[in-house]
Amino acid sequence: MHGSATDGRRWLPVLPLFEKRFTSCVLDRRGHGESEDATSYCIEAEFDDIATLIAAVDGGPVDVVAHSYGALCALGAVCRGATIRRLVLYEPPLPMEPGRYFSTGSQPDDARGHCAQGQRGGF
Repeated sequence: MHGSATDGRRWLPVLPLFEKRFTSCVLDRRGHGESEDATSYCIEAEFDDIATLIAAVDGGPVDVVAHSYGALCALGAVCRGATIRRLVLYEPPLPMEPGRYFSTGSQPDDARGHCAQGQRGGF
């Protein structure tokens, strides 16, 4: 998942390395690259975009690599119940104050604990 001011092409230099071991998919977040403009650009809609894509993938839980703002979106997808097995977040701009991007009770530490216990969604 790419960050702000870029698109999925950001991953092209490393995509061949991922494709040696994984079936790979590069997403252009709404309003970036080849994705169409949307009527809404709230972060919660981006959580849902990622969760919807993951739900469409056959074969069970997926691994997600995400950068910057895209990392926040991927983390939000976990909080929405996306079936993510492993989540690699590179330079996520995590806020210092609770509730800034995620509602209270859905902070990254809570998500990590729930994921470690095999729980998805509902937190």
